[in-house]
Amino acid sequence: MERKMIYSTWIPTRELLPDQLRVILCLAAIWVTLGSTKLSGSDSPCRIHITKPEYEYKYFKDGDIIIGGVFTVHNYVEYNFTGPERYTSLCTLPVFEFFSQIHSFRFAIDEINRNPDLLPNITLGYHIYDSCGDPCLAIGSILQILSGPGNVVPNYSCRGKGEIAGFIGDQSSLTSLPIAQLLGVYGYTQISYGATDPTLNDRNMFPYYFSTGLSDDIQHIAVAELVEQLGWTWVIIVAPDNDSGEKQSQNLQKEINKRGACVEMIILLTDDFYTNMKLFEQIMTAEVIVLCGTPSDLMLLSLSFLQKMAPQKTLVITLTWGLIGYEFKLLYNCSLTFLYPQKRIKGLNDQFNDYLLSVEEDMLLKDILEKYPLCDAPEPFNLTDFSNCTKRTALKDMNIYFTINDEVYRSVYTLVHALRTELSVSVTHRDKYVPINTHRNQLHRYMKNLHFKDPWGEESYYEEFRDILSVYWIINSFYMSDMVITSSLVGTVTFPQSKPKIEIYVERIMWKKDTKNQILKSQCSANCPPGSRKIPGKSAVPCCYACVPCSHGEIS
Repeated sequence: MERKMIYSTWIPTRELLPDQLRVILCLAAIWVTLGSTKLSGSDSPCRIHITKPEYEYKYFKDGDIIIGGVFTVHNYVEYNFTGPERYTSLCTLPVFEFFSQIHSFRFAIDEINRNPDLLPNITLGYHIYDSCGDPCLAIGSILQILSGPGNVVPNYSCRGKGEIAGFIGDQSSLTSLPIAQLLGVYGYTQISYGATDPTLNDRNMFPYYFSTGLSDDIQHIAVAELVEQLGWTWVIIVAPDNDSGEKQSQNLQKEINKRGACVEMIILLTDDFYTNMKLFEQIMTAEVIVLCGTPSDLMLLSLSFLQKMAPQKTLVITLTWGLIGYEFKLLYNCSLTFLYPQKRIKGLNDQFNDYLLSVEEDMLLKDILEKYPLCDAPEPFNLTDFSNCTKRTALKDMNIYFTINDEVYRSVYTLVHALRTELSVSVTHRDKYVPINTHRNQLHRYMKNLHFKDPWGEESYYEEFRDILSVYWIINSFYMSDMVITSSLVGTVTFPQSKPKIEIYVERIMWKKDTKNQILKSQCSANCPPGSRKIPGKSAVPCCYACVPCSHGEIS
């Protein structure tokens, strides 16, 4: 009988700094399942019983080197208590766009394995989990990947061949931040494909973290410049009611004020629907609402109140809010959305489309098909009256041309090119098995100043911690009466010297209101006509004023 070698690695805790040990203990204490206080006879006291959903969505592929992946496909977790200190969790609200992200990862790995030049004589594998947008499940997924199959044992890895090189994920800052804290302790490189929290830019706290996302601080400058170029002087800011949301809303207000515009009010959303409804009732005169920060799922659902109370307001949607249009079409209609650029390489997208259509049905795909049934088109803008709905049986029933997710695709190639550089300067490998712990505390060094082209000729360039992209998009989406969405590129954001530069194509923008071919106005006070001047109004806000005739002999 053939014997298989099992590699077991103990990570000595005495090599960890006290602060790192505190991080491990805190994370373990927070994310251990409440219902696991009693151990069965076969359980070991050194095992951690991590939080897992009722059904765990995961993909495995064996290889000489493993890349871990944590993706958000389901967007919400329901916790149902079944008894004292016991509960079950269920992942719900799958998002179709997120489903394509997890398969963009798998597609990239398969493409790299077919390339004989990138990692010769080495096969890549992966361990992928759906975090369901929940920090508890995200941490549990990382611990499970690090420990290998079976129960999670702290600081211990028991697996067959396949050394972990690094991790891709997650999309949001909510899950990427605790992942970065844990991986920083163990020294594994992480590339997020969407997190934007500026806290993650701290290289002392997160030396192993990298991102393709646009930092919130840079986004705020871009939004403020957009407001200035469109002549808006009176806007509302909506952000989450937490430390991050409060900080980001204040920073955005500061950038807007620098450019001579004012913020009428800042609305901080909670996870309580009734509270948010009362907050939205306060919305007054500003025509433009800017969404910033990273919202929770309950905060996103609260936008239904905003859609009901202020459907004619124009939204400016930052990257972290960019996918709300599919749930709140009336509100999203004709708004301006910041998006990552999408490749228009037909050969790549043709291959990915064929790849995705060939995916065999599993629980994840089944959830997606159930979430998006095939229905007759409702009456114009009647979003509640769907009729004759039938369950889709395959992705091809959706009649969609699927395109690859650029950020995920680029993240995989970034990690692999850094891996290739690391292996080229290390000891020559005589066989396909990479020594244990080769990549811990090492791979991130080869990410700095990394510059490469993918097989389709697209360039990526990392300086210190973030992928430097040449351009981002501003999209204006318009829903037709049959609910078909038409999107138009109405602006670009470029980074000539780390400071964003915005170009707006005003003539392409569709507004909700009839502006008679003019730019939508959002002002506290109208411009003073010739022959008059401004005087301070009742409010101390400089954007709110009254107009009075000029004094005799003066010219306005």
